[in-house]
Amino acid sequence: MGLFGKKKEEEPEPIPLLDPVEPPISVFPNMTRDRQVSLEYRQKLMTMKTEDFTVFDSDNDEPIVTVTGPAMYARKFKTVTLPNGEPLFKMRVKLAAVNLRIICEDAERGTEFFQINREWAWKVKLNLRQNLTVGDSPTLHLVGSAGGSQAKVTLKDSGQLVAVLDRVRWGKEGMQNKLTYRMAVAPGVDLALITALCLAWDKAKEDDRKRAAAASSGGGG
Repeated sequence: MGLFGKKKEEEPEPIPLLDPVEPPISVFPNMTRDRQVSLEYRQKLMTMKTEDFTVFDSDNDEPIVTVTGPAMYARKFKTVTLPNGEPLFKMRVKLAAVNLRIICEDAERGTEFFQINREWAWKVKLNLRQNLTVGDSPTLHLVGSAGGSQAKVTLKDSGQLVAVLDRVRWGKEGMQNKLTYRMAVAPGVDLALITALCLAWDKAKEDDRKRAAAASSGGGG
C-alpha cells in the first residue's frame, strides 16, 4: 500500500532480450522484423466512444498499424489497417461463448484468420490460434500478471517467450485518462498478431473490471 492507503502501482518486470523465432510466425505480409521491436500506442480509459489510434515502432517512430472502431462487442468491430488505409482484419466478440472469444477475420470477405480464446482462470490467459486448412501453426499463449500491468506471450508448446506487453496508466507525458501500451516483440513474430493479443488482453481486463463492479454494487447477494 502507498500513502493514504492507496494501492501501490505494480512494477513491471524489465524487458528481456527475446530470442528469434524460427520458423517465423507470420499471417500478414511484411509484418515480421529481423530485430526485436518495441511497439507502443495510447488509448483512453473506459471510453465507449470510437477512438482511432496508431501502433508505432517506438525505436524509429514507424507507424505499423492503425486501429479504428468502438469497444468490441458482439455486433461492434475493431478494424486493424495498414497506415495507408488498407485493411488487414477486423475483430469481433463471438456471441454465446462461455468465455471471451474474439474472431479475427478478413475485413472484406469475412474469412477467419485466427481466434483468440480466454481460458477459465482467475487471471487473464488467452490463446491465439490460426485458422489453417493445411499444416499446423504454433499457438500463442498470453498470461497476464496478478496486478494486470504486464502480460507475457509464449509459444504454448515450447514455452519460448516471444513478446512482453506492458500496460501503464501514466505515460511519459503524464496524460490523465490515458493508458500507454508497450509491446516488446521477438524477431520473426507477426506484429499484427501481437497487437491483436494486446487488444484482446485489454478487452478481458475491461470485462473483469465490469464484473467486479457489478458484484460490488450487488453487495455479494
